[in-house]
Amino acid sequence: MHIVHLPWSKATEIQKGRALASAMGIIFDTNPAKHAAVAPEVVKAIDDFFDSLELGIDLDTHATIENKLSNMMRYADMNNRWSYKGSLTTPPCSKTVFFNVMYQVWPVKPRHLN
Repeated sequence: MHIVHLPWSKATEIQKGRALASAMGIIFDTNPAKHAAVAPEVVKAIDDFFDSLELGIDLDTHATIENKLSNMMRYADMNNRWSYKGSLTTPPCSKTVFFNVMYQVWPVKPRHLN
């Protein structure tokens, strides 16, 4: 999962290379052998997040969808991550993005990917 954070009022400045943005990367896997033991409350927060997306449901019939991202992100271990400065992935590709990728692989249930 790739989450981009940017100051909304500064979007034009980011494109011009005069303001900073950040991106958070979380690796998910359905194979329990590929992720370390994760506490039950973290698994619940992950499940709640993916359930809140209501993937596969016709969005025209729903006025709003509650997103539980903040509940899940409070478990992100920011002390154990790769961090580097990189560029935007769209022109002008200015180097104004701070990337963070969590070391820990989190579980995701196959039902959330189907």
